[in-house]
Amino acid sequence: FIAKWPGRIKAGAYNHDDYISGVDFTATVLEALGLQDALKTDGRSYLSLLLGEKQEDRDTVFTQFNTTAMKNAYPMRCIQSRQFGYIFNGWADGETFYKNESMTGLTYKAMKAAETEDEEIANRVQFFNYRCREEFYDFSKDSDALTNLINDPEYQNIIQEYRERLYCFMRETEDPQLASFKDIVFRNTTENIE
Repeated sequence: FIAKWPGRIKAGAYNHDDYISGVDFTATVLEALGLQDALKTDGRSYLSLLLGEKQEDRDTVFTQFNTTAMKNAYPMRCIQSRQFGYIFNGWADGETFYKNESMTGLTYKAMKAAETEDEEIANRVQFFNYRCREEFYDFSKDSDALTNLINDPEYQNIIQEYRERLYCFMRETEDPQLASFKDIVFRNTTENIE
């Protein structure tokens, strides 16, 4: 994100440490205009970051995807930090094929052609086509997010933390996928997530 505001934002300043999201833009503009109470938004203003100040809880970002350009619904929710990413694919059931526009491009076609000769590529194509309900990646060891660690015993505590943080965010924003998330992710837990 690049911003210019002479007299308010210091020229040449940059911030690599804090996460912002597109959903935060409206809240930021409203605050800059002094209208932060005029409209309820799901986002959180990052005006103080633009002005060179610090803000709490900017170590993660929540993202979502709902439908492809062709209106195919594949709701996905994610919480991501510099080191970890947790993704919930409520639609993934092992049978539903993830059809999207990128499949018409050269990369997907090349992967499909190569899958008969390379088991690793075949596995990647299979994963791309069907996904799985939950994904978890450690970007410090796997910057391309190729190895799903959702079942790795070493990561279960941090996975649970990210699940709970995503749940709280979805509840706070009244996400329509909340019931699906709760049913799929927490159905086998005895903890009271509320």
